[in-house]
Amino acid sequence: MAGPLLREDWAELSAATDGPAAFDPAAAAELPAPVRRWLAHAVEPGVPLWRSLELTTAGSIRLGEWR
Repeated sequence: MAGPLLREDWAELSAATDGPAAFDPAAAAELPAPVRRWLAHAVEPGVPLWRSLELTTAGSIRLGEWR
């Protein structure tokens, strides 16, 4: 069962926004060094930070004996 903090986090994450904020590397200053390095490599400054996305996947899961 979801607790009150989880519900608050979910409400914040799913709230509508006017538009995405832009990525600012300074916002990652409090994160661990490996995370800061990855973000600096993977996300350019100024890129819009969308709060959600929808992914569609396809495939199958092989059940039983497999290698």
